[in-house]
Amino acid sequence: MTVPHYHDVLIVLGHSHSFDDPTVRQRCDLAAGIFQAGGTAQVLLSGGYPKDLDIKPVRSQAEAMRYALIERDVPASSLFMEEKSSQLVENLYFCKTEFLLPCSWFDVGIVTSSNAIATTRWFALKMLGSQYTVEVYPPIHPVSEPIPIDPSDQVTLLEAQATYRTVQDGDHQGLKEFNHQFNEN
Repeated sequence: MTVPHYHDVLIVLGHSHSFDDPTVRQRCDLAAGIFQAGGTAQVLLSGGYPKDLDIKPVRSQAEAMRYALIERDVPASSLFMEEKSSQLVENLYFCKTEFLLPCSWFDVGIVTSSNAIATTRWFALKMLGSQYTVEVYPPIHPVSEPIPIDPSDQVTLLEAQATYRTVQDGDHQGLKEFNHQFNEN
């Protein structure tokens, strides 16, 4: 795997509580490849438990990915877990406030699914702000061409841009509060 440059940290967004889930396996394969190619020394696994469950699963989304990455020869000492989030805005908020800011990690790679690249990138730039460099994986090739956006991602992206347009880029607290109010209504 060719990695465009070194990232201070690679964030892997959660998907499921099972390390055998095909999406979890795909994201962890990609993250392990980036790590083993020298693209980062730290991997931040982001994902807790859905808020609407009466009984929590055996493991958080982050813990499921931790097992999967250790199986792929990524050392446990390189893995960090964010387990408070249950959706994308929370993933990015808690990653920023609990890891990126305290550790001064400003060059960020983010692993998501191929059908969520555009929305993930937009929310990451909105949450993190201009002082961060963000690369979203899986990468689109060739880099010089416009990013083809999955049709479902296009709809989600347009809805997000319309909904969150009043929140300033980098205002992580404002974005989190707006997201909470929006989801309550």
